[in-house]
Amino acid sequence: MNTTYNESLSAASGKESWKRGDTAKRVYDFETREQSVSQRDFAKNNNVPRSSLRYWVARKNNIDA
Repeated sequence: MNTTYNESLSAASGKESWKRGDTAKRVYDFETREQSVSQRDFAKNNNVPRSSLRYWVARKNNIDA
């Protein structure tokens, strides 16, 4: 069996990697949404784990620039 380290790592974690452009778009869409839509509902409607969305938003808010 010839499996590279990267292939075995992604198979073991089972986590999906998000591209920077996709995450930025989802954070932007979340921040410009109607205020009546909760973070939980937004994540569910956009097929994003709520924990990932919460992390992305928190990370953006902590940028020094």
